[in-house]
Amino acid sequence: MVALVAAPARASAAEAHETGHDVHVRVDAAGRAVVDHAITVRVAAGSYHGFELAGLERDAAIDGDGGATAEDGRAIPTVAAVSDAAGKGRVARIDVADPKGLKRGIYVFRVKYAVDLVAGRAIARDGALYRVSWTSSPPAEGLDGARVVFELPAAETEPRAVRAGGGPADPLGDGILSTLRRGPERDELEIVRPHVSRGESVTWSVRADPKAFGAITAPELRAPPPPPKPPAPPRHDLRIAAFIALGLLFASLVAAKSRAVERAARALCLEPRPLLPASRVPLRVRAALAGAAFAGGAALEGAGSPVLGAIAIAAAMIAATHLAPRAPSSARGPGSWLTLRAGEAYAPAARAIDPLDGTTALGAAAIAAAALVLVMAASVLARIEPEAPYLVALSAAALVPVFFTGTRRALPPHPARAPVPLLRALDAKLRRETWLRASPWARVPTGATEADELRLLVLPRASMPGLAGIEVGVAWRPAGAGFWGAPEILVRVHDATAAAAKLTTLAPGSRPVTGRRPEERVVRIEPSIPTLRGVLDVVVPLARELVDRRVAAGVAGLAWPGDERRAPPKQLALAQACP
Repeated sequence: MVALVAAPARASAAEAHETGHDVHVRVDAAGRAVVDHAITVRVAAGSYHGFELAGLERDAAIDGDGGATAEDGRAIPTVAAVSDAAGKGRVARIDVADPKGLKRGIYVFRVKYAVDLVAGRAIARDGALYRVSWTSSPPAEGLDGARVVFELPAAETEPRAVRAGGGPADPLGDGILSTLRRGPERDELEIVRPHVSRGESVTWSVRADPKAFGAITAPELRAPPPPPKPPAPPRHDLRIAAFIALGLLFASLVAAKSRAVERAARALCLEPRPLLPASRVPLRVRAALAGAAFAGGAALEGAGSPVLGAIAIAAAMIAATHLAPRAPSSARGPGSWLTLRAGEAYAPAARAIDPLDGTTALGAAAIAAAALVLVMAASVLARIEPEAPYLVALSAAALVPVFFTGTRRALPPHPARAPVPLLRALDAKLRRETWLRASPWARVPTGATEADELRLLVLPRASMPGLAGIEVGVAWRPAGAGFWGAPEILVRVHDATAAAAKLTTLAPGSRPVTGRRPEERVVRIEPSIPTLRGVLDVVVPLARELVDRRVAAGVAGLAWPGDERRAPPKQLALAQACP
């Protein structure tokens, strides 16, 4: 802010009056101004030697001596000096070079100095424009016709004069006049006040286009960032196409999942069970219903109806859900039990490859990929709608029945493949017992090439007469959404034999049932602990009790610890032949 005051320097030497103030403020693009101040003084009597300008800015610098002009056009040299005065701030002293001073007449003194309006905070933001101000100190006498001309760099928006302290639309009033002269490079705005009263502080202000001051680098004066563009109105045709694409994608997933479940169930001779019965709702219709419900739910959620959207998503989930398949009630056909080699019986089964089964490795990878896509979609849609992530999560619930119903774990385990881990470990343990024989024991249906059940056949090398075998298998029972397998031990003996009599004492509470032949009896024993150790704790002692001691005499690990009064069959036959 520039503050000027003119005061007579030697009031006792002359009678002089200031009759006019004309100021030309030339501002460049960096906010630096050159103030050309013309002060008209009328000397009525005496000898006039000069005056002072008080209240200049700290960085104001006098540009030359300026000089004065008499009314007859005569040039009068002056001397200017700047100093700091107590109570007046920075003061410029303008003295007439002629020691005799100026006599009666009218003189125009010119004082020219440079000032930085940005550093002096004379340029400030005023809404979208800048306000450029220049303030004078109260004059000692009233002035008529005070005039200030602001010369500014040309810009698209024309400069306008405003009342000091007024708003952007505040009229000047009080008879203040303004005249604008525009040019290709500079604009001039002239402001005239008809009267400035004694002691009145006048601030001259102009609102200008910030583009006129492109060289200003002050952070507080930088133009604010342009307001963000309003989001483009959503294109309904694109949204409809997106919802249709989502519906078709979900319908294809439901159809692919149903076909995979049907193939897996038919391989085990089971009936697939979708929640919507296939006899009433064919696959194509069910997939179309699921896709339409999913697309409708997503559209309702996007339209601001999350409750109705959730109901539609629930309908899509119902159409995509599968129950555990039902096993046929018919008995299995005839078959033959065969001994297999260990490498053939315990060969690893081919892993199921189903990307829509969340319980498999490939299905878990598919779930991770789908989750990544959903997170990316939610982050993009959140910029448009803050509630989009919650709506995406709600719609994603429709994928739960696709990945977690109709899985491989919901199918009954294959009797010939599921027991492999337990039987292979049990076989390895029993082979350490040299007095035992253990062999994979598989049932092959008549006319088939693959076994439909696997057990482990255990026999002592010196078995008791009537012992057909000790079979270890796994019995599967439904448990919730899957099946639970528990080991079982079947002891097969022939009726009215030593082994049958011995088995009666070993399992007194068990009721034998008819075996594969009319003369065969079977006793079922369950280990108290359904683990590998629990099976070993039953099979090994049971097999040891069913050993024929006459045949096993002298066999390591089977010798009778007490006195044996019976001779082996071969020695007994020799004694009878040679009395």
